[in-house]
Amino acid sequence: MNQHTSRQWIVVVALIIAAAPFANATELMYRGSDGQSHPYIAPQRTGEPYIETYGVARGGSGPTFNVEYLEVTNNTNSGFDDPTLGATRRATVAAVFAYLGTVLDESGSADIQVQFSQFDGSGFLASAGPLYFIVNNCQEGLVFQHITTGVDPISGTPDGYMQVDFGYNWNNDLSAPAPSEIDLFTVVLHELTHALGFLSLTDANGGGLNGLNPDTRAAGFDGYVQNGNGVSLINCANGLFVGTSNDLRGFNNGVKHAGSNVVAEWHALGNSGNAPLYAPSTYAPGSSTSHWDTNNPNVPATAIMRHQLPLGGQIREYHALDLAALKDLGYMLAAPSPGPGDLDGDGDSDLDDHAGFVDCLAGPNNAPSPTAPTSVQDCRDAFDFDSDNDVDLADFDAFLLVFGS
Repeated sequence: MNQHTSRQWIVVVALIIAAAPFANATELMYRGSDGQSHPYIAPQRTGEPYIETYGVARGGSGPTFNVEYLEVTNNTNSGFDDPTLGATRRATVAAVFAYLGTVLDESGSADIQVQFSQFDGSGFLASAGPLYFIVNNCQEGLVFQHITTGVDPISGTPDGYMQVDFGYNWNNDLSAPAPSEIDLFTVVLHELTHALGFLSLTDANGGGLNGLNPDTRAAGFDGYVQNGNGVSLINCANGLFVGTSNDLRGFNNGVKHAGSNVVAEWHALGNSGNAPLYAPSTYAPGSSTSHWDTNNPNVPATAIMRHQLPLGGQIREYHALDLAALKDLGYMLAAPSPGPGDLDGDGDSDLDDHAGFVDCLAGPNNAPSPTAPTSVQDCRDAFDFDSDNDVDLADFDAFLLVFGS
C-alpha cells in the first residue's frame, strides 16, 4: 500500500487466560499485529492513575467511559501528555466518547486504558481492542459485558485498550484536517469501535484468540462471518474454525458479514447477498476479516469501519451500515436525533421528511401538534429553521433548500 495516500487500520486484542479475578499482570496476554499471542506486562506507574470520566448529555442516560491515560499518569510529557498537544488530543478523544454516548442506549460503563504512544510513524496508525476470557466458544469482550450489564467483569482491570502512533502528521483537534493530515477523531472512533466488538479473532490459519482451534471467538462478529457461498466459518458452540485458509483470503467469492441487521442495511443500500468484509489474497493480520471491504465499490465511502482512510479525510459519525453491525453485536442503540430537514434522522431529507414537515406545520406563532410518536421538540429540531419556535411557510422555504440532500 502507498503509505502517503492511505492508511490501514489494525486491531490489537488483549485476553485473559483465567476466569479467576485479576491477580497480577502475568495472567494477561494480547494478540499482536503479527497475529501471535504475547504476554501482557502491566504498565509501571509513577503516580496515581490519571483517569478522565466521560458521561453523556443525552438526558443523563447512556454509558460512562473511564479512560486512563498512562502517559499522564507517568508524567511523560509526550503523546497524550505532550505539553503543547496533549490536552487537545485528550479533548478530541473525549469528543469521540461523547458521540458514542449518543449512539449507545446502554447504562453501563467501560474502563479503557490508553497505552504509551508510539512515535516511529512506520506502522499502523493506532490499535485497540477488548479483553476476553479464554473459552472455546464465541463470547463478548469485556467492554461489551461492562457496558451492557453494568457489572465490572474484573475490578481494577481495564476492559479494553487503545494505542496511537503520533509519528504521523495528525489533525489533533476538531477542525477539518488538512489534505496531508490524518484525522484523530476519525481514527479513534474507528479503533474504539473495534473495542466495542467489531472484530474477528480468527488468524490466517483459522486459529482463534490464542492461536488454537478450537479457541476463543468474538461473539456478535465471528459467528456471522461466512464465505461468499454462504458457508459459516466458525462454529460458535465450540469455537471451532470449520472453513479453510482460502476462505479467509477471499478465494470462495469473498468473506461476508451475515448478521441480520447488517444484511438488511446492505440490501437497503441497493445490494444483494451479504455485506463484504476485507479479505485480500495475502492475509493481512489485524485487518483481514475485521473491516468492511473498501475495495468493493458498493461499500459506502462514509462507513467508519472501512479498512482504509485517505489522507485529509474525516468520518466523524457512523454510517447506517456501521450502526447495523453494532446492533448485531447486541448493543441497544439510541433513537436517531432529528437534524435540519431530517426528521427521521436517516441522514437525508426526502419524501418521508416532507410528510413529517406537513405533519408538523402549524403556522406562525403556533406550537406544532404532530402525530405521535413525533414530539413538538422533534418538529422544532427538524423544521424550525428560523428558530422562532414554530413551523410555518418560512421554514418550508428553508426546507426546500435541503430537500433531496
